[in-house]
Amino acid sequence: MAYWAYPLEILEEVIDLCAGGSLPDYGTLTALALIGRAPLPRAQRNLYRHVVLTTPSQLHSFLKTIQNAARLGALVQELTLRTGQSHYVPAGALMPLMGSAQTMTLDIPLCLYPPRFFFTPVRVSHLCVKGTSFAWLRRLVRACLELRTLSVCRFPHHKGHERRASMRRQIQWIPDTVRFVCLEVLSMRS
Repeated sequence: MAYWAYPLEILEEVIDLCAGGSLPDYGTLTALALIGRAPLPRAQRNLYRHVVLTTPSQLHSFLKTIQNAARLGALVQELTLRTGQSHYVPAGALMPLMGSAQTMTLDIPLCLYPPRFFFTPVRVSHLCVKGTSFAWLRRLVRACLELRTLSVCRFPHHKGHERRASMRRQIQWIPDTVRFVCLEVLSMRS
C-alpha cells in the first residue's frame, strides 16, 4: 500500500507538468504510472495523448496493447505514423481502434497500401498527409467524416502543367466542411 505525503492533486499536477512542453518526459511519466493505482489514470492519459509510431514493430506492439486494453486506445488524441519510404505497416487494423483521435499525421508510403485501405470511416478532424497523390488524398478525405483541417506536405506536382488552374480543378472534391487546406507543393520535372 502506497503512502502519499502530499495530496493526489499535487501528484497529478506533477504528472501534467512532465507531459507539458514540446517534448514530454516519457521516462518520468512511465515511472509515475508505475508507483501506484492512484496516479495511473492521469499518467496513462498523458502517455497516450500523442502517439508517434516510427517502426512496424512499434505499431505491432501498440496495436497489441490497445487490443488488450481498449480504454488506452480511447485516450489517443493525436496519432503520427512515420515510417521509412519502404516500410509497410498494417495501419488499417489500427484505425478502427482510434475512436477519439482528433489529429492524424501520415508520413507513410501510401502507394504500398491497397485501394480500400481507408474504407473504414475514422473520426479525425485534423489530417496531415505527407507525399501522396490526388487519388490517395481523395480516399483519405472521404474516410474522414468529421474532417475540418487538411494539410498536405511534399505534394508532387509536375512543372509542365498550369499550376493554379490544375490544382483548383483537382481539389474541387474537398467537402465544404473542410475549413482550411494547406498544400506544400514540390516541383517535379515532367
